[in-house]
Amino acid sequence: MEKYKLIEIIGKGSFGEVQKAQNIETGEIVAIKTMKQKYQTWEECMNLRELKSLRKLIHKNVVKLKEVIRQNNQLSFVFEHADLDIFKLYEEQRKSGQKLPQNQIKSIIYQLTQSIYYIHKHGFFHRDLKPENILYNNKTKYVKLIDFGLAREIRSRPPYTDYVSTRWYRAPELLLRSTNYNSPVDIFALGCIMAELFMLKPLFNGQSEQDQLVKISSILGTPSKLEWPEGHRLAAQKGINFPQYPSIPLNTIINNCPQQAIQLIQECLKWDPQKRPTAQKILQHSYFFDIEHILPEDYFNDEQQNKNQNKNIEDQQKYDKSEDITIEKQKNLNQYCISDNQLNKKLRVNIDINSNQDIEQKQYRKESNEY
Repeated sequence: MEKYKLIEIIGKGSFGEVQKAQNIETGEIVAIKTMKQKYQTWEECMNLRELKSLRKLIHKNVVKLKEVIRQNNQLSFVFEHADLDIFKLYEEQRKSGQKLPQNQIKSIIYQLTQSIYYIHKHGFFHRDLKPENILYNNKTKYVKLIDFGLAREIRSRPPYTDYVSTRWYRAPELLLRSTNYNSPVDIFALGCIMAELFMLKPLFNGQSEQDQLVKISSILGTPSKLEWPEGHRLAAQKGINFPQYPSIPLNTIINNCPQQAIQLIQECLKWDPQKRPTAQKILQHSYFFDIEHILPEDYFNDEQQNKNQNKNIEDQQKYDKSEDITIEKQKNLNQYCISDNQLNKKLRVNIDINSNQDIEQKQYRKESNEY
């Protein structure tokens, strides 16, 4: 950690804290996420979901993990830094009495969907999409998805933890405590976030899980058994009765929202997860017909490079075993270099060989501006 000058704390949660820092040699500003729990061995660290996923996910819209440091029994992740998340971005607009420009919303949602498509394609779903987990660079206009602490592999087998994601963005199947959910939970959260960017406030701001179900029903309308049979089975299993409401047209709630955007939000917010579009389908939606003129100018410059890189990751994913990681001791230093053979990149890890324990999971918005 000696190479970094710590500037300020920018986020806290049950996991630990995030600090803004500067690389003393290069002057680069970074974000350092330091875990509260301690780790005895590097092998323990390698089992962390966040590290497992970030090792595999390299994309212009996924936060870049620059370095992993383990020193004095503490584990830290060094990430690229951005001054804003999209919650702060729209809060600034709301306080000034202004809306976010529609083209800015379109660019943010397209880039976010690109990141979701990418992680789903490579076998993960995020499970904690919310405005605070989406960074925005005001200078470059790039969006970066962060915080993979709750990410799961799509190929892993249920049952999954039923208590995931921040309540306001939680899909109905999660509210009904399904343990057999999958990547469509991210699509429902995407629809909530898209509506929020137009409204400058959450679409469904329930005060409890039951109230969240009421809030969703009061806008989308109560689902019939024909519309979502599995939902009714889950509700009966838990002794829950769906609140009875008619649906309300979204364009009466979300003002100044183009009809194509309304249609896309409606599709993402389907009760039945099987009926929600995939991220790939969303990218082909007519709402994005003019997206090339709205994105950052250099957005597609590295498209071929990304395709080649992604192909390499796909080819290697099945070999994701401990032998893919080599650890080489460097002379005169209590330091190890982790070479990831899958991504052909190195993560420098400062290791004090004595530490322990597992990571705590973080849960709620009020605990976070988390990486």
